[in-house]
Amino acid sequence: MFEIAYCNLFCYTFFMNIGIVFLIVASIALVIGLVILVIAGITKVKAGHVKVVERAGEYYELLNSGTHYRHPLLYTVVGYYSLGLQSATIRLKHCDMDLSYRIIDPKQYHYSGHAFLIWISDNLDGETDYEKIRTDILNEASNTGIEIESLDIFAK
Repeated sequence: MFEIAYCNLFCYTFFMNIGIVFLIVASIALVIGLVILVIAGITKVKAGHVKVVERAGEYYELLNSGTHYRHPLLYTVVGYYSLGLQSATIRLKHCDMDLSYRIIDPKQYHYSGHAFLIWISDNLDGETDYEKIRTDILNEASNTGIEIESLDIFAK
């Protein structure tokens, strides 16, 4: 009889301790998960840069320089662009170009495919009329949110 009572008391105490341990472990896991969720939502944007943010696959906002918090399960950073002056040398069949440009509309640049330099290579490689090349580049730049600072075309 004493052994049965001892077993009942022992079993009761053992399972109560397991329940308390489970609650403690579950609480610690929840706190760690929340800390990770908060840290994952912090995003920093350097000066002179911008990030494009989407919510549920749709454009939501642009983040300018500074530290921002966006819930990582609701918002996604889909683009990170420099707003400073950028330069490139492009080599085509009939000419070379030195191009200086800056992104003036990051949203338009992002959603137009952000492949301005590739567009130049793909669409103007066989062109020999330098004035047409200049006009086409300026038109494409205005369609993609880019401002051309300088464009020098050199014959080969």
